[in-house]
Amino acid sequence: MNKIPFDVRRYLYKQYNEKVIFSYILIDKIDSTLEWSDNVQMLYDLELTQDLPADEQLLFLQGIYPYQETQPFVLSEVVFSSNRAADIHIVPSKYKLCILLFDVTENMLFHQELQQQKNELKLLYEQQKRSMLALKDSYQEIQRQKKFAEHANQAKSEFLRHVTHDLKSPLTGILGFAQLLEFIKEPLPAEANDYIGEIKKSGNYLLSLINDLLDIAKIENSGMQINPELLTISSLIEESISILKPVANKNSIAFINRSNHNLPAIWIDPIRFRQILINFLSNAIKYNRNNGNIIINSYLTHTHSVRINIKDSGCGIHPENLHKIFQEFERGTAQDKEIEGSGIGLSVCKKLTELMSGSVGVYSELGIGSLFWLEIPVAEEQIVAIKPSNALQNILYISDNKVHIYLMNCLLEQRLGSSFLHAQDRQSVLDMINTHRISAILLDMDIFSLNALDIFKELKENEKAKICR
Repeated sequence: MNKIPFDVRRYLYKQYNEKVIFSYILIDKIDSTLEWSDNVQMLYDLELTQDLPADEQLLFLQGIYPYQETQPFVLSEVVFSSNRAADIHIVPSKYKLCILLFDVTENMLFHQELQQQKNELKLLYEQQKRSMLALKDSYQEIQRQKKFAEHANQAKSEFLRHVTHDLKSPLTGILGFAQLLEFIKEPLPAEANDYIGEIKKSGNYLLSLINDLLDIAKIENSGMQINPELLTISSLIEESISILKPVANKNSIAFINRSNHNLPAIWIDPIRFRQILINFLSNAIKYNRNNGNIIINSYLTHTHSVRINIKDSGCGIHPENLHKIFQEFERGTAQDKEIEGSGIGLSVCKKLTELMSGSVGVYSELGIGSLFWLEIPVAEEQIVAIKPSNALQNILYISDNKVHIYLMNCLLEQRLGSSFLHAQDRQSVLDMINTHRISAILLDMDIFSLNALDIFKELKENEKAKICR
């Protein structure tokens, strides 16, 4: 360092940073000989010698040395054959030219890595941009296809509506005149009565099919009017059974009505709800066996919905058809049988139930029968009324198992609305009984912190515990 001229040292102190590796080369201006620091050859793989002029050795300064300027000159991030880089400051002095090297290899590598990351980010951005454009194109195509499908569906619904109306008018006339023929006082031949019966049977089936098609067209075009009323369902169930009882009697099929007559009211359209019940009951008759039965029950679920189950003793539905039984024109088990039906009725039932904020479903087993169900939520103003006045208020659960405690809390407090208390040792049990009005006590028989039988005996002897057992 002492070999560096004084005026150059002043320059060096302004630039020098202790964290940076520093090297130098001195060139004598008179005879162009070199002097250098010990680390300069090792760091930058230079082969310097005092036997050759400076301009033959300092090839990295080609085009700059011999340096004739009077002011310092800086070369940034010069890379040497050793793959190290340095900022080179060429500082002229009176008799010497000083080459100061500040190693910036780490800085260069950092910049290279940063640039690589920028390039990768730029590439990623371009890829994402292309993906977004492709996604936008796909979305626009989906929207176009959706509009096309909506127009096609609307056209189909309009076609169904017009066709079914056109069919319904002459069909009504056919059925009307068939009924008039039955009222003729003069006796008709037996064959004529059979013919009239077939006309009525086929006509009524066709009329039912037309009505179902009309309902589908109305629902799909948002033209179905639902007129909900706050009603209980017991009378509607009995009425629907009464309507279909003559049909069931022909095949010796018995109705077993186990419906709950004390269910809360629900918001339903009575006409449409009756239509759903009659459709479910008609299918239960149609796909039943002779001398079979149909069990109807209704109850209130824990989610405050009224549920109706209609179970038959018929042939059942194949498992692979269960998931599509409520699709249009799907007939399930009846595909290969001579049973009248278009496969529209259940689809209409599902759509009507959903319009009343309800849901439908089916369980079935081949050779045993099927159970169709529907649920309609209880009216909000009725929910308070269905909570029993003698509901369990405080339930004490004795256990030291955290998993069991959490499970019981979910069951009792969150699902049943009861206040949940728990204790895990003898003293906390007694404290709970003395400080709370307990409605019931549940004891985990796998409790580890104390003998379950001992605490059970103590509870039997406790006067307050006797009240709530």
